Amino acid sequence: MQMILLAAGLGTRLMPLTKETPKCLVQIGEKPLLQYWLEDFESSESVEEIFINTHYLPEKVEYFIANWTTKKIINLFHEKELLGTGGTLLALKSRLTCTDLIIAHADNYTSLKIENAIWHHKKRAKKTNITMPTFVTSNPSNCGIVETNKLNIVTSFEEKPAVAKSDKANSAFYVFDKVAVDEIMETPKVKPDISIDIIPNFINRIFTFPIKGQHIDIGTMSNYELAQRISSNGEL
Repeated sequence: MQMILLAAGLGTRLMPLTKETPKCLVQIGEKPLLQYWLEDFESSESVEEIFINTHYLPEKVEYFIANWTTKKIINLFHEKELLGTGGTLLALKSRLTCTDLIIAHADNYTSLKIENAIWHHKKRAKKTNITMPTFVTSNPSNCGIVETNKLNIVTSFEEKPAVAKSDKANSAFYVFDKVAVDEIMETPKVKPDISIDIIPNFINRIFTFPIKGQHIDIGTMSNYELAQRISSNGEL
């Protein structure tokens, strides 16, 4: 199986922390955030190849990967101009050869494990093409909010709603089957956003399961500080 780790974000809301450090290399506890993801990738029995996109301060990510020891395949994909979360997938079309594909945002500090997501994907409800782990949020206006039926299938989705219908949030971690990948590849938009342009097209075809533990988007200083406290307390 292959995986795309989206790590090209500018991290503007974390300035000055990200003035000289790309967001994916911001330190959480004793490790750069990207290291948590790579360690999980290394322990996965299912995922053998990962693509990591870069944009801001790419040489820092390149140096980190060059010094990372692995028997698996790590590919860096530089975007001179940001392509959008779905645009990265489109740009890698010719290099994607697996039936199922994982896409995840690297700016999440999470208890979720790759193998756990794959297990749920294999057990997903019939006639669903995407598996989306979810978490409970106390700040719905900053998240993609989902509603689900009794089979844990998404029945509605709204990105950063002013008034939320639930506290169940999109984790920005997806497992797509081949049907979903093929459909996404046909999108007419050049730089599609997964949450805005893709997920709404799969309503009633997305299976969800709750993340057990912590899941934090470190994109804001308050969330970054929360992740640091959780790390120092060993709560992940």
